[in-house]
Amino acid sequence: MRVQGNESAECNVHSYRRLWDAMQLSVGILAGGKKSSGYKNKALDEVNNLRMLKQLIGEMGSFSEVLISDTCFGRYEALGQQVLYDEHEDIGPMGGLFQIIRHAASPYIFVCAADMPFVNRELVEYMTEFVTEEYDCYVIADEKRLQPLCAIYSKEILAVIEELILAGRYRLSEIFHRVRTCFIRFSTSGFSPKLIRNIHVRNQTVRYRVTGIATETVLRESGKFYLLIRVINGY
Repeated sequence: MRVQGNESAECNVHSYRRLWDAMQLSVGILAGGKKSSGYKNKALDEVNNLRMLKQLIGEMGSFSEVLISDTCFGRYEALGQQVLYDEHEDIGPMGGLFQIIRHAASPYIFVCAADMPFVNRELVEYMTEFVTEEYDCYVIADEKRLQPLCAIYSKEILAVIEELILAGRYRLSEIFHRVRTCFIRFSTSGFSPKLIRNIHVRNQTVRYRVTGIATETVLRESGKFYLLIRVINGY
């Protein structure tokens, strides 16, 4: 197991070591939701004439595999992808993340939420350029927010996630406290902010917001910064 401590840092591109050149990448899409009969499942809403989930699958289909995480049986099987079901109720994205990493065939897994339909292959390939043996998680970030559901995770952290679930600690920030996490600065990536927006559907009207996650930035003499996570809203 490679996980060693909780070292975290802003990462630079390591062009000499590209995950994309070395191995295949699994993709996991968290598409579960509340089991309440009144809950409107955003993954099945229409965006650009395609359902969000179908659009994501189409974009990610050329990777080695696409896994879908859900909380209810029978919703996504017709899409032709492997569907995994949460073993634990009401623990949020942590349960879906555990299932996806557990069943993925590849040593690294890109994970995103189903209500982020504008995430594209080019962004994922860009993120793989940061992967080295030094870190276990690679998370899109800037000085104001993180995107824990737009990140690459190593299968090596599975035991850490399982320990957190058993301890009743379900915030994704708990993972970053315990493993080596690389924060990829999105503002210098050249990609449009639209790619990492969440879509919220209220009264069947599509609205946009950027997931708000509070962080603290600490500058170091080296010019790198550590993003110290205090509150991750909604996770």
